[in-house]
Amino acid sequence: MRVSGSPEYGVHIPRGISASNRLMVDGMRDRDGMAVEAKYVKNEGRDCYRTVDELRRAHHGESRRDFMFEKDREELVKYQAAVQHPGNSEMRGVETVTNYRDAVPYWRVMMAAYGIKGYSRYVP
Repeated sequence: MRVSGSPEYGVHIPRGISASNRLMVDGMRDRDGMAVEAKYVKNEGRDCYRTVDELRRAHHGESRRDFMFEKDREELVKYQAAVQHPGNSEMRGVETVTNYRDAVPYWRVMMAAYGIKGYSRYVP
């Protein structure tokens, strides 16, 4: 990965959220305490479903893609728990990085909805 990479880092989350009580993050940046989560679209020439418009359509029952957002929701619950966990005092928030420009607002909305400190940015 260009923005974060191997190895992934295991951070603590409370019991009951994950079988392992850990969340694997793509990277941890020491200088600002941000966990880095890379969300790269493999086929850059194709549209990605992760847009605010598609999320809105799913919310109003106008899209059959609602099931696709469930995985993101589950992951965001884990990130929120990780940021709040006392065992992760060095973790200030989450930076979501994507190579799909239209997904940046989607990740911002989703992170705000789950109360996750951080931001999303585009990296081609």
